[in-house]
Amino acid sequence: KYEQERRIGANSKTDGAYNMQIVKKIAGWQTKYPAFKWCADLGSGWYLPAQAELKAVYNQRVAINNTLKANGMATLGTSRIWTSTGYDSVNAYWVAFSDGWSSHYNRMTTYAVRAVKVIE
Repeated sequence: KYEQERRIGANSKTDGAYNMQIVKKIAGWQTKYPAFKWCADLGSGWYLPAQAELKAVYNQRVAINNTLKANGMATLGTSRIWTSTGYDSVNAYWVAFSDGWSSHYNRMTTYAVRAVKVIE
């Protein structure tokens, strides 16, 4: 579910952690925004990446997939993956891991979700 006819303010194209903090201020965000909840449930520091962050992951997908394979884990695949970047009251951005294309679509659509965490 999403806040109908309301822009939620999670519009940063470069900072998914910022978008996560905006969403967490919305009453009932865990139910209304399950992609954000899934990422948050992974633990401290995990979040739904912004559009530019997910594009950066896409740009490094070969190296990332090689590391995932070497550790017996599932690769990133070629699906469309949601970002935390909102477009308007009912749409958000996604990135296609088949070709790097990014656009926006209705939040109610089922696409994959990946979480990121900054490691310093």
